[in-house]
Amino acid sequence: MKLPYKIMSTAAMAVVLGSVQMISANAAVGDFYNQTTSTKYLKADLVSNNALVSKLEAEMDAKNVVIKEVSNGKYLDYDKANTAFVAAIADHVDPSIAIVKAATAGKTEATKEILDAYKPATTKLTVTSVSAINQTIAANKATDLKFSVNGLEKLTKTEFEKKYEGYKVDFKYNKMGLDLNGKVTVSDAFKYAVQVTDKDGNMLPKTLAPADFVEVTVVDATKATKVNEIGLVNATGKEWTAPSITKEDTVRIAATLYENGFAESNKDKDSTVTQPKVKTVKSSDSLTAYYADGIKVLKAGTVTLTVEFEGITETKTIQVTTKDAQEVTSIKADAQKVQAGVANQTAKFTLLDKAKEEMRTTVGVFYTVTADGATTESTILNNLNVVKAAGEINSTFVKGINTINVYDDAKKTNKLGTFTVEAVEVANVAPDTYKLVVAADTAELDMNTAADKNNIALDIKVEAYVNGVNVDFPSNGVKYEVLSSNEKVATVVRDGSKIKVAAVAKGSTTITLYTVEGDLKTPVATYNVTVNNTTPQITSLTLKEGPAGKIKVNKLTDLKAAVIAAVVDGDKLPADAIKTVTAVDNDAIVIVEIASIYGGKTFTLAAEVDTVAPTVSGIKVNGNAVEVGTENTITLKSAEITKAESTLNENVKVTVILKDGTKLAKDKAVTTTDLFKTFSTDSTVTLATVNMLDGATVTLVDAAENATTYTITIAK
Repeated sequence: MKLPYKIMSTAAMAVVLGSVQMISANAAVGDFYNQTTSTKYLKADLVSNNALVSKLEAEMDAKNVVIKEVSNGKYLDYDKANTAFVAAIADHVDPSIAIVKAATAGKTEATKEILDAYKPATTKLTVTSVSAINQTIAANKATDLKFSVNGLEKLTKTEFEKKYEGYKVDFKYNKMGLDLNGKVTVSDAFKYAVQVTDKDGNMLPKTLAPADFVEVTVVDATKATKVNEIGLVNATGKEWTAPSITKEDTVRIAATLYENGFAESNKDKDSTVTQPKVKTVKSSDSLTAYYADGIKVLKAGTVTLTVEFEGITETKTIQVTTKDAQEVTSIKADAQKVQAGVANQTAKFTLLDKAKEEMRTTVGVFYTVTADGATTESTILNNLNVVKAAGEINSTFVKGINTINVYDDAKKTNKLGTFTVEAVEVANVAPDTYKLVVAADTAELDMNTAADKNNIALDIKVEAYVNGVNVDFPSNGVKYEVLSSNEKVATVVRDGSKIKVAAVAKGSTTITLYTVEGDLKTPVATYNVTVNNTTPQITSLTLKEGPAGKIKVNKLTDLKAAVIAAVVDGDKLPADAIKTVTAVDNDAIVIVEIASIYGGKTFTLAAEVDTVAPTVSGIKVNGNAVEVGTENTITLKSAEITKAESTLNENVKVTVILKDGTKLAKDKAVTTTDLFKTFSTDSTVTLATVNMLDGATVTLVDAAENATTYTITIAK
């Protein structure tokens, strides 16, 4: 980047800018303001436009007053500050004092309000070089090719022609049938180059050479080209979390994090990368375990498996621990509470092996339940098949502390463990505790229905407890109410044992369950809900260039459809994105209001309003011209009409009402040459019909519902 030399001319000036507390260290490359011309030079424009830099330098050479904002609301006159600092240094003044002198000399009374009102400095942008730059694109996906401009910018055709006025760009290819505007959808590799033409017809480059063409590799974006992480999964593809593998287990290797040729991974939003398949797996010890559509365990030990995936040369390794088989040795269970005297109450426990891993096979066990107060263990021995470690005892428990002993055989020679279940009396007892529970990991909703139609609503389950025991909800004899603290964010309604939450807008709200006793409402449970809005926000609407970007408005126009057809990428706007469109005829604009979910912004777009009323001219009757008189009167002779012609400025619908109120014609469609056919079905209008038209009104209505009424008089 070229910078104004006046600003970067001395290291001393850089010291000023970097050392004075009120001055930003980035001052030399920030925004500039020319007080003499009331123009401003923005940093971003200076970076991309060398011509603009040269213009600023020339203005500084001409002794224009150029200042720079050095901190919020603080400005420095560069020339005065620079002159004062250099002069102080030349007089051998201490640099710290020279800095203060420079800051004092450069002080200005400029304000942010004044400077922000300056017009941006402009200069005609020129193109000195262009070159194709895309080397890899996705297969079968619409892509706007880009090219480098002046070695500084990377632009598409649309971006280039919008910024560089008067220039046009053409894309050239080594294959037929590709889009000259640079929007391509391809499956095979190709080469392209770019050539720009200025308003005078000069081309850059003048002629294309082979070196101007860049070869573009077309990559299948759905195909993984690299595996970053691998893991173990069970037979259904779910993550294997057990620390070891036995002969009875079905465990496979899978890629868990992988990416395509564009570094897009399977974890990215809207990812299309497909999981690569395992090609080969080599074991470090095949006598312990090997791989054949899953890990085959032969004996206990540890092995390292080296994995190669289809289409990917780089391998990954994973270490696994194996053992012969699991043997149940103990249980894991917490103290639990159930309802007393109620059938099918459940007590739960987990079977463990000697390594404290959960059992993964079905195991038969035996148990006893000893009621509270009993001096000896119950003699009733029950058997139970436990599937994959999850033991569940369904029974009717007596009130009090029940002790459960679990054994691995009917002889009770090996006790696996003991736990207690407290049976609590809950009949006719009101709940003392409530919980609001959701199945999802978080209670975050999203207004973006395009991303997830199910994420705009949430079901919250209400759980009620008596002395720690889960009971039915709602409870008999208890009245409830549920409220949202902010119904502008989400609304709620109770449906039996569930609370249904519906998102309304982005924000947070608290859902509260109340018990109601007359006028007393007591909050008993709350749940915080967050509503997000990841819906793409509409921040601008731009009319297309040319006739396609015209919004033609009349009384019958579907304004939403007209806006969608006229704006850039209008076909990509969601159906509900536009809330309202209002035509302002006098200002020749339409006001477009975007739905709040898409940002709620309002835009004004130029429109062509059809307010031209239909007219008739060129009337000839029986070869004689008939003029339209004042107040739109048409005077005809009392004679049979054998030949008549006229011209309408547009097609219309005609209604003819006779003087006595009789309608001779109503809303009859008439082309621009058939007006007189509203009086008769053929080209002749009889004398009787002509005389009947005396005092009749003829109303013309066009497609925009603009209307003109003529009155017919008959000269006797």
